[in-house]
Amino acid sequence: MLVSQNTALEFREVVRGK
Repeated sequence: MLVSQNTALEFREVVRGK
C-alpha cells in the first residue's frame, strides 16, 4: 500500500506536467 500512494503522487505530477 505504500507504493500505491507514491505511485498516485507521481502519476498526478506527470499528468499535471503534461
